[in-house]
Amino acid sequence: MNAIDTGNPTSPSRFKTAKIVLLAAAAAIVLVAAGYFTASIQGNSRMDALKAEHQQAVLAVQNELRSARTALASTTERNHLLSASAALYRTSADLDDRNFGTANMHLQEAAAAMAKAAAAGGDADPELGRLSAVLGEMNINVAADLAAQRSRVLQLAAEVDGLAQGSP
Repeated sequence: MNAIDTGNPTSPSRFKTAKIVLLAAAAAIVLVAAGYFTASIQGNSRMDALKAEHQQAVLAVQNELRSARTALASTTERNHLLSASAALYRTSADLDDRNFGTANMHLQEAAAAMAKAAAAGGDADPELGRLSAVLGEMNINVAADLAAQRSRVLQLAAEVDGLAQGSP
């Protein structure tokens, strides 16, 4: 009797089949849920690892940026010092040529470059501020003997050169 299905909804073979189907569906749901939670946990741990890796990369880039800004400030300061030095040597050459107007113009260029160097260097080197003030107050005067003025200009140029050589 069990081998032939009579179409009776209460027959034992139908209950057995329904029971197997329900057990298989329940097992599939449990397996899918377990897989989902396992993947979710692994995904979260992978995200945490990626976040930590990203934070380390951001810190490394910030350190490089800080280093680059420091190098830029140092190079800018050195550039201004070299510009001031060149202007002072041009001032000396103008004095030799007895060209007082151009000598004063180059002296003002040197003063402006020293002011920029002092601003770029901040308060790190008080010598920059002192030289900037000296150059700002200096003026080339018409005189018969220019040796003292020329000597002072060359002395200032040597001091500026020393600062430029000392800057990294």
